[in-house]
Amino acid sequence: MQAITFRKVLETLTTQELPLGANAETPDGRIWRYVQANAAVTPIGSICTRVADTAVTDITSTANNDRAQTVFITESGWAQTVGDFNEAFGAVTGNTGNGQFFKVKTNTADTLELYSDYALATALDTTSDLTLARPYLVRETLVTTLNQIIAGVAQVAFAASDFGYLLKEGVGVILNGATDTVANEQITPGDDVAGSGAAVGATETVDDVTIAGRALMAQATDDVQVLSHIQLW
Repeated sequence: MQAITFRKVLETLTTQELPLGANAETPDGRIWRYVQANAAVTPIGSICTRVADTAVTDITSTANNDRAQTVFITESGWAQTVGDFNEAFGAVTGNTGNGQFFKVKTNTADTLELYSDYALATALDTTSDLTLARPYLVRETLVTTLNQIIAGVAQVAFAASDFGYLLKEGVGVILNGATDTVANEQITPGDDVAGSGAAVGATETVDDVTIAGRALMAQATDDVQVLSHIQLW
């Protein structure tokens, strides 16, 4: 795992320095995840999740590289920004080629280029459906939804499209929502403000919530940070 300074994890940049999803460790043993913000992430302590998946239907064609590997997927009606799906993961989710998994190297407006190590064994056709996931392109967690995939917790504000680090393991702050936080309580996303946490209710089970961490102290004020021990996969 890459070692990184305290200063580095508390800054954001407009240019990418590491592969998205890379983990880094500060000298105190805390673990951080490198991400890109899809939209502005504020305030500090916001819990972050991935953006929604993208469905691709009506594939026009697939094509091979110069080593006869099927690494190009074209959907002529697609109109995407070049590079928006760099490093995305994908799967064929319907019809011809169903079940194949791949990683995207880059994209043009209408074509995905896969890493050759993830070349398709079965070429696709016009019936094939794809789903693309970008787990490290993040946004603040949704309100009222307790069960969300958490990428990490922002310890610094991000502007839209900035690259930087989210805390995934160790002591930091989580944005407290409208529910009073009690010391040692577990915190889940999905309170009344995007990115804010809520105390896990007594009747809620592991299937109902995603745990961001535990509060290290009480906080009765709405929409401020609470010192917490963050523990994410």
